[in-house]
Amino acid sequence: MLALLRRTNASGITDFQVQTPVSAFRNRTGVRKRIDRARAGHASVVLTQVLSGGGGAGKSPLATA
Repeated sequence: MLALLRRTNASGITDFQVQTPVSAFRNRTGVRKRIDRARAGHASVVLTQVLSGGGGAGKSPLATA
């Protein structure tokens, strides 16, 4: 899974940077299947999580997985 980071500099220019996958990423197949089943049975599903950590910890790739 790739993460796309959006950055806007002081001049107001926005660019995007593609992040490489995290080598220690754990694919949560069971969790993914439960989420997919919940989504299939309803028009909308709300999922909330909070990710925190220092720069380079892997929050963005994890969030896009």
